[in-house]
Amino acid sequence: MQSERSLSPSKVAPRYDWSVGAEQQKYWAYIPDARKQPLVLLDGMSQIYAINEEQPGDRVTSEILDDSLQGNGMRVFSIAAPNLDNEELLFHLHALTLQPETTPKLFVVGVCFDKMRNVEVRESMRDVMAGVPALDSAWRRSSETLQGEFPELAQQMTRTLQGSRARKTVRVDQRVEQSLVRAVSRVVPVVDIRADLRAFLFEGVYLLRNRVFNIKTSTKRPILSDRYALNQQALVAAVRYAKQHGIRVLVYVIPLNRTADTPYITEQYDGFKKWLEQTAATEGAAFANLESVVLDQSWGLLYGQPDFKHFKEAGHVATANALMPLIRAQMSDSLVR
Repeated sequence: MQSERSLSPSKVAPRYDWSVGAEQQKYWAYIPDARKQPLVLLDGMSQIYAINEEQPGDRVTSEILDDSLQGNGMRVFSIAAPNLDNEELLFHLHALTLQPETTPKLFVVGVCFDKMRNVEVRESMRDVMAGVPALDSAWRRSSETLQGEFPELAQQMTRTLQGSRARKTVRVDQRVEQSLVRAVSRVVPVVDIRADLRAFLFEGVYLLRNRVFNIKTSTKRPILSDRYALNQQALVAAVRYAKQHGIRVLVYVIPLNRTADTPYITEQYDGFKKWLEQTAATEGAAFANLESVVLDQSWGLLYGQPDFKHFKEAGHVATANALMPLIRAQMSDSLVR
């Protein structure tokens, strides 16, 4: 399954964050200038950029959409990251609306039920906030505004802000460490691949844990009420924040593999879909349920089991084709015919 592409002169400019959240500002620099052409930003979790059984020349959803919609005068870019939670979605909106060139006209969000279990803004995002005073201020203002209606979310955002400010000292230490690593790697090359070694070890621990406790990708995982509620609040706050900045929003239920047993409890998953549709209607966002748009043969395997939410390139084509008319409808006043 594809995770990160390396940038080289032989490649065209990225049309999504190739670092998948690890080096966001580096790849945000490739976002097409929204002052010149209407911009669509696609956000969500790993399904948006991962390709099962990737082949040379395969494209992900954002690239397929961008290829198709450029003829209508629009551009598409994806800022998705693995296991993205909705506070991080809110963070993306705060960061990218600081400048008109990265402020989209349409924000498209693939909402994944099991990511409603995830909380907290990852360190790479806190590092971004630590280096951008305007983002720090915007985040603080939002947390204060949300205190009345969503006190739990406001408290979580305050913790994120505190963590970001604490990261400023860490950033200095990291710069020193990076300089030392570059120097040592010239003599001891293994140091330069330590991230790959770390990822290899973590995957080994993950597989060992699953084997010991007989955990499968289909093992049922009930919702965690507090985290679920926090993600609900953050998604509502994100839609409202977008609207305040003149951004239209399209939310969709992500495709799922019908041949795989998901870890979802049916009643809870059905409740999630109803809540998402009702929330979109209440908050003035467009909604679509795309859970059945990817054909059975377009999925792959994960650790020897059917992967219930990552597909081959054909799945990206199917997802893009399903999103295309929805995006065109939202952007009808911007279409070049």
